[in-house]
Amino acid sequence: MSPTWTLGQKEILSIPWPDLIWNLLSTFRSTGRFIWPVYYMIMSIALLIPTYIFLRHRKETYVNNLFLHTNVLLVEKWIVTIIMLLCLFVQVIDLSSAIKQKHFDFHKEVVYESDLQSPLWEEVANKCDKIVVYPPSQDLYWDGISALTFEIFAKEHDMSMNMTYMSRDLTDFADEKTREEFEDRANGKTFPTHMYLFLSAKEDELPDKDKYNLNYYLIDGYIIGLDKNIKIRDDM
Repeated sequence: MSPTWTLGQKEILSIPWPDLIWNLLSTFRSTGRFIWPVYYMIMSIALLIPTYIFLRHRKETYVNNLFLHTNVLLVEKWIVTIIMLLCLFVQVIDLSSAIKQKHFDFHKEVVYESDLQSPLWEEVANKCDKIVVYPPSQDLYWDGISALTFEIFAKEHDMSMNMTYMSRDLTDFADEKTREEFEDRANGKTFPTHMYLFLSAKEDELPDKDKYNLNYYLIDGYIIGLDKNIKIRDDM
């Protein structure tokens, strides 16, 4: 299923698949999902085997008395039913802890409070229409709190985002586009309505603000970059 075979943490073999095969199979994203057809096949066989055994036994058993024959059929049906109920009981017991956890997750009261408390965010939203996560955007992909915070902020202020958490990891593509945008900025092109979000970069690691025509601001613990034409307060 996967071109990489591992034993624990040790990589045993890696096959360099061509892009055509890789793009086709990456639709499934995780090879673990291939277990579901196997799982359903095993469960179906487990349910069909006892039924088959008892039906075959019924055909091989000759009962002259119609009353006894009917009773044998009823007993066999009850045995199959009991086996099925036992399987269901075992399944419910096996899932009970997960069911309780899901019940707890979906029935507890959740009060959302955004990390973005400064009134400066409203100024930013009034002047920008897109949030661009600066590479590596994986920082947002794996940071659920920050992702949720800026997804809600973007939705509430009708802003778009270059990257957010989704079922497929598109961070490499997003980072490539962002780097191209910064190259354009270095060549004099401006994107005055873009807000750049720096999640992992420290102050001394930020792109040169004069080269890229940016001002940097630290708001509620988040570093953002805005076009120099936009001024919301004294920059960093």
